[in-house]
Amino acid sequence: MSLYKKIISLSFCLIFVFCSFAVVIPQDTEARTLTQVEADIRECEALLASLQNEKAALSGQIKELDKAANLTAEQLNVYIQEIEYLETEVELTEETIQAFVMKLSEIEVSILIEEENLLYYQQLYASIVRYSFMQGDISIFELLFESESFSDFLTRVDNINYFLKYTDSVMESITSTKNDLEIIKANHQTAKSKLDEYKSDLEEKISALDVKRSEADSKASSLGTSLSKVQGDYISTSSLIEQTKSKITALRKERQEILDADKNFIWPVKTTNYYVSSVYGWRRNPFDSSQMQFHNGLDIACAHGVPIIASKGGTVTRSEHAAGWGNVVVVYHGNGISTLYAHASSRVARVGDTVKQGDVIAYVGTTGSSTGNHLHISFIINGAYEDPAKYLPKGYF
Repeated sequence: MSLYKKIISLSFCLIFVFCSFAVVIPQDTEARTLTQVEADIRECEALLASLQNEKAALSGQIKELDKAANLTAEQLNVYIQEIEYLETEVELTEETIQAFVMKLSEIEVSILIEEENLLYYQQLYASIVRYSFMQGDISIFELLFESESFSDFLTRVDNINYFLKYTDSVMESITSTKNDLEIIKANHQTAKSKLDEYKSDLEEKISALDVKRSEADSKASSLGTSLSKVQGDYISTSSLIEQTKSKITALRKERQEILDADKNFIWPVKTTNYYVSSVYGWRRNPFDSSQMQFHNGLDIACAHGVPIIASKGGTVTRSEHAAGWGNVVVVYHGNGISTLYAHASSRVARVGDTVKQGDVIAYVGTTGSSTGNHLHISFIINGAYEDPAKYLPKGYF
């Protein structure tokens, strides 16, 4: 096939791709569902891959230009390859930055959970110490004389040994949780530093990309008609790639808007038979009424197995069993906002799931440090707990 025919063929391909682009990308987003938007995102991503392949093919055509312009064509091809490399680097860096933003939110929630675990074990150990002080030291002879029989004596000795072993296990849990917390905080600081580095690196790559594009345009102007035609097709394809990327960005924004369709959060349990057993703020420790404890969320008491629903749409960042929280699920809603649902009997949502407002993510239970069946819900805003009453609808409590 001659170079002229190849250029004509590539032109028709570009016209076909442009028409496909116009058809695939929806213009009317009214009353669209999350499933429809995610399908459009997948189609646009497939189109983007096709356009990038077309762009690579156009880059290859440059090698077939006239011998007289061969040296210049080779120089332009080098520029094109460098531009493609820089574009890929910019795209990868942007994706990495997005991933690090999400990771930072996950680490901040992890820090809060480990701090709650540490507080739980410290309070437990304090209770053991108070109990030991109240009982006083008992010698083996006192224990022998107080026992009704030798069998009773052995039982009391066994109970003391079990108590000592349990105390040791609590101390080990405190040490282990402190170590875990130090590691998580170190990871958080490392992630923040890395995020700053990636942001700085992105600015440098975008600047280098602009310079390379300007140099390539200048180089292209010195070439013959044949190369100009191929370069024109190449630029058209690049433009379509940028449009497709912009549309993917818009669709992802639309997906988030659908998840946030109701600007308000909804009540997190699917039942009318409930009562609020504890609000946000200082309260008596339910396990030791002599102590005050800061309660970082809202407790909703209801029957075992009642569905727990996502108070707002988002991405599940945690779904696990933690010491004090029991079965816990965390949903990230964007803009630094997460909700935490604790003490569930079982979990439905898994890490990485996209959930809509009202989706069932778990079921009410009394796992972890709990005095009865209830849901504990916390609102975590930019790594700090806030009063759920600020966000949940009025009239429910």
